[in-house]
Amino acid sequence: MRGKIHVLYIAAQGNFLGGGEVSLLNLLKYLNRARFTPFVVFSSEGSFSQAARRMNIKTEVIALKPLKRLHLFSFIRGVAKLFCFVKKEKIDLIHSNAAASRETICSVLVAKMAGIPFIYHARVLESSKGIEKFVTRFSTIIIAISEKVKQKFSFVKDKNKLIKIGNAVDLDEFNPEIKRGEKVKEEFQIGRDEKVVGTVGRLYPLKGMDVFLKAVSRIERKNAKIKFIIVGEDSFSGAYRKTLERQAEEMGITRDVIFAGFREDIPELLSAMDVFVLPSLEDYEAFGRVVIEAMAMAIPVVATRSGGVPEIVEEGVTGILVPPGDAEAMAEAVGALLLDETRAKQMGLEGRRKIERFYGLRTHLEKIESLYLRLLEGTNHERINREELHP
Repeated sequence: MRGKIHVLYIAAQGNFLGGGEVSLLNLLKYLNRARFTPFVVFSSEGSFSQAARRMNIKTEVIALKPLKRLHLFSFIRGVAKLFCFVKKEKIDLIHSNAAASRETICSVLVAKMAGIPFIYHARVLESSKGIEKFVTRFSTIIIAISEKVKQKFSFVKDKNKLIKIGNAVDLDEFNPEIKRGEKVKEEFQIGRDEKVVGTVGRLYPLKGMDVFLKAVSRIERKNAKIKFIIVGEDSFSGAYRKTLERQAEEMGITRDVIFAGFREDIPELLSAMDVFVLPSLEDYEAFGRVVIEAMAMAIPVVATRSGGVPEIVEEGVTGILVPPGDAEAMAEAVGALLLDETRAKQMGLEGRRKIERFYGLRTHLEKIESLYLRLLEGTNHERINREELHP
């Protein structure tokens, strides 16, 4: 085998939409370039593809139309184009970050044709069983980011193909030692003596932002010196944000709720928060990347028992878990942490310790890079699974 291993990553689209794209960007950013050369194929251009090129990563855009009879020729052409790219760049391994999509179907077929290992990285709870049954059949390894995600592959006969590797956070970037919250407070005209409760996530119904606002309306009556920040881009071209703003107005909480929109300075925003809230609805969160980011910043967390979140947040130790959709329980948990600063601080410190132990980016990269090497060495699935690549 050559000195460097050529790894091709498959991205579903060229823009940043959520935690999956952030996770892949971190992997690309810190991959050991002395041993691995990364390539990325996108289905479209956007902020993500531009970021990859700024890191001197060779990229290719291969647009695929829906896999229907009318577009079958287009799909076959896409497979051929990707196969040519794989042969031209002497790709050793394909790693798909594109969920159960036509891009993943295309890339698993190419891996089979080229006779190289294929990794299917499952980052969502939503299941497209028809597609996933096809993809997993031809995958060499399936990475699930949580036990909850792993459970959806109960139909996979060879359980040794399934491993869990949780997402990770850059502990240098999300560092509570670096105090950056004052700048955020100044920007949003938040008083030094005011508490800040915030949430970060796409403005999307299943993210539970409406439940968060209902909780806000209950917390507000207990303590007047609180500001609430909602950070995230609207998934519906502004329409859903307007719905949430109307809800806040009807509840009479507009003065204390800040819609910050899309932001890239997440560590700074988290640094300004006294309590972080994840209000997602039941079984929506496959993992909850922003939860480990908040915990890395030593912020106490109030989160719903959604999907894989209870695997991260230890009840009563690193945060408080509440039932999805229960605004009253959410308000009570947030209020309790705001009133008991000693408990809140201890939870934050315990959260940071847990992230350092299990979810640091360097540890995550070692697991991924080790998996690549084992696959290319021909290590069997049973041994890979037995090596405990997950915490």
